[in-house]
Amino acid sequence: MNIGRNDQCPCGSGKKYKKCCMNKVVSLNTVIGPELDQLQEQLFDYIGKNDPDTIYQKLADKTTLSQIENTEVERFVSFLLVIWFTFHQPHSTSTLAEQFIEEKRKSNKVRPSTMVQLEKWKDTPPSFVTITKIIDHEWIEVEDFATKEIKKVRVLFEESEMKEGLMLFGFLLPYGNYYSYMRFALDLLPEEASSLLGTLTAMFKNSGMENFTEFLTVEYPSIINLLISQPLAAEEVNVEGFVWESPVYQEVVELFSRNIKSLEGISDALESAGTMIWNLYCQRTKPSIRKAAVYAAGLQYFLEMNIPGMSFHTQKDLAEDYGVSAASLSKAFRQMEAELEEEIEGMNAMLEKSSKVLVES
Repeated sequence: MNIGRNDQCPCGSGKKYKKCCMNKVVSLNTVIGPELDQLQEQLFDYIGKNDPDTIYQKLADKTTLSQIENTEVERFVSFLLVIWFTFHQPHSTSTLAEQFIEEKRKSNKVRPSTMVQLEKWKDTPPSFVTITKIIDHEWIEVEDFATKEIKKVRVLFEESEMKEGLMLFGFLLPYGNYYSYMRFALDLLPEEASSLLGTLTAMFKNSGMENFTEFLTVEYPSIINLLISQPLAAEEVNVEGFVWESPVYQEVVELFSRNIKSLEGISDALESAGTMIWNLYCQRTKPSIRKAAVYAAGLQYFLEMNIPGMSFHTQKDLAEDYGVSAASLSKAFRQMEAELEEEIEGMNAMLEKSSKVLVES
């Protein structure tokens, strides 16, 4: 941040920079950074004192949080959602962040320059950023996926944990001329990020919203559900780990899994890819299903048509395997293909990588 001699001093005093902090030895960041760190801790304490049970219930009403059976996963997801709730959901008359900041402003105990930055926290949006440069063990440079803005970020990490090209998802808080994450950020490998962002870009196009950052903010609970309940790489998946809005949706993937396991030369990775894609399709369309076998067959055919080197069956063959008509299989396949058409390009990175392990030699 370049400050002119005659610019207003960023410390908040109201004086010109040359008559205030220009000649001070201690930099502004050195002063307000620790103060903002302390305020971040105080904000979390403030959240804990404001009826956390009610907050949890509000989050459960908006998400599938209450359906998560794994206690550790539930706690982790709750933590992620509470951050979003703090900045973007009203609790009484305003958000918790707004209430906390107003309380600090009225106390007159926060340095003016620190208060200037704290005020900017009010509506902090979630963001996807790509690490473009590792400066040292404490500092990185990132590019925002939505705005293409380059930002300097302070984040403590082991050198082996951060690499250029890694994507981070979280809430970046302004700290003057740099940013710091609200607690932490989720990290995604390039192939994982490519798959997820392909899905999100398609969802954004269908949302009617004009701003991708606004979309991320509004759809944050859905994005967290995608990140947590769906593997982004084709690894072995426990079907029971997914949230299914209808028993018949789970029946479809169970039929599909049984059929895949009965085939020779097919690895568990195909089952994983199918489970992930079917879960996404169900979330997007909430299909009305009369016969699970039809969609199980359609799912397998969809995978075989879209994963390089995976075309093993004709529609007629698969229809016979699942005990359904070729016409009904074809209809289910076309429905999936039409709904996921825009996602296919985004999923290709994951699918192409997966295809190397889908067929066991």
